[in-house]
Amino acid sequence: LFLHGDDSTLPAAEAAAWRAAVDRHLQAGTQFVDSDFPATQLSIRGKDEPDEEARPAPPPAVAAGEAPKCRCGVQATPATVGKDTPNKGRRYFHCPT
Repeated sequence: LFLHGDDSTLPAAEAAAWRAAVDRHLQAGTQFVDSDFPATQLSIRGKDEPDEEARPAPPPAVAAGEAPKCRCGVQATPATVGKDTPNKGRRYFHCPT
């Protein structure tokens, strides 16, 4: 395992073995289960979050055709994913500032 700042990478041989294992599960239609890190309620739920009452209210609904406002209050700018990923061509909004 190699660490680069906050990111980690596997050596090429280990990464290839991992990709092969994932491909086997995808082709078989099965779910990968890591016996060293079993799914528990905490791992599914994630970090502790405040109660529902303490969470901020969701943003107001946006009319069709209107861009939502950013958290900073500025009208968000529409964009399209251009990077060659599964999301390529997908539209999204981002803060213009």
